[in-house]
This record gives sequence, structure tokens and C-alpha cells, in this order.
Amino acid sequence: MKKLEFAGLVCATSLVAISWAPPAKAQVVDLARTIGGVFNNGTAGNQGMGTTTQRSKNLGQGSVRLFDLSAATVGADLEAGPIWYRSRGQGFQMGAVEIAAGQTITSPLKPFYLAGSQRTVFRALDSVTYLWTILQTGLASGAKVGWFEIEGQIGLGLLGISAAKGEWSVDILSPRVGASVGAHIGRFRLALGAHSEYVWRLLGPGYATRGLTIAFRFDTAQPEVAPQGAPFTGLDGVSKQ
Repeated sequence: MKKLEFAGLVCATSLVAISWAPPAKAQVVDLARTIGGVFNNGTAGNQGMGTTTQRSKNLGQGSVRLFDLSAATVGADLEAGPIWYRSRGQGFQMGAVEIAAGQTITSPLKPFYLAGSQRTVFRALDSVTYLWTILQTGLASGAKVGWFEIEGQIGLGLLGISAAKGEWSVDILSPRVGASVGAHIGRFRLALGAHSEYVWRLLGPGYATRGLTIAFRFDTAQPEVAPQGAPFTGLDGVSKQ
């Protein structure tokens, strides 16, 4: 039930954020610019894409490119915290630690925002059980008032490896839900969060985990331009026009 409540919170917040947007003829996700920018600091994303003015001609009035790096904030993330876990037929017990690192791209639509992330997550449950999710992708939606942020999160561990008491396994499609509150001041964000996850191991029993985290983010790239047809204010509260 708690997982369903978290998922419901994320979906509801996302719908409110989307419905807040002004009427638009088309919503365009500029994946070429996004992917190029993430791995090449924006250089590859700009090749062959033309100027901002030229690209904006493909949008209807009031449209927004979701996760277009010219109108989004890119941040580097690091988080850690205690973890609790249980296997099939057992109760929850205290584990050791969970550590995650990755990148987040945030698109604001004041007072709301959407964020997409890619991370790698390592968990030490005990001295003989380790779970490493090599690639975890996630989506978060939230609201920002001044420097205060609150958000709901969903995620999916696409690929991982684990060793449980000497038994190795490949892990896939591990769902995750969570929520956090934080302070985002300038380029820095500090947040406290809670999450629940199920790590699906192909060989051997899976593990349900719960955790608390302290998360730190540093914005490595901030918005360059305003979305087409609408005034724009970045996450730092400063007008970009």
C-alpha cells in the first residue's frame, strides 16, 4: 500500500504540473540535443540543430522542449544513507549502507518542475551480500517555493549484478519509489529522502529494501534561454530573459 501511495503522489503531481502549462500546439522532446549535451557538454547536441530561433519555429505558441539543455538545469548527484532489507519469508532488518551517484536534468515550469535522472547505485546489506545497480533511470516531479523543494520520485533499475552469500546473479527491472524535501540555493541542493525498492535477481531470491538518504547536487549547467512563447524563471529564481 505504501508503494501505491508513493506512486499515486508522483502521478498526481505530474498531472498538476503538466496541466499548469499554457495551451500549446505541440510538445517536443528534443532528444538529440539532450543526449548530445549530456555526453559532450552540449557540443554534439548543437551540431546540425541550428540556432535557438531556428529550432523554435518547429514549436507551437507556448510549447516547451522537455529536458532541452538550453532551457534546463543539469546537475551532478551524490547521495548516501542507511538501508533496511528483507528477503522472501523474512522480516526487515538493518543493513549497512546505500550509495548512489549520477546526473539529473531538471525542466522548470514555475512553481513546478520535472526531473529525469540516470544513476548507479551500490548497496551493502551485510558482510556477504552486495547489490550493485549499474544503471538506474528515474523521473521526479515536484514543486518549488523559494529555496524549498518537495518532490515524488519513481525509478527503474535496468541492469545490475549482485552477490548474496557467494551466489552471483544478474538483476533487471527493479522498481523504486521515493519522496524527498530539500533546499536548492544557487547551484547547490541538499535534500533528505526516503525510498522503497525491490531488487529482482534472476538467480536466487530478490530483496525488498527501504532507505533514508542525504542527497547533494551541484548544478553543472544552468539554462541558456527561455522556452518559446513564455517568460522563464530558472530554479534559482532569477529571470533568464
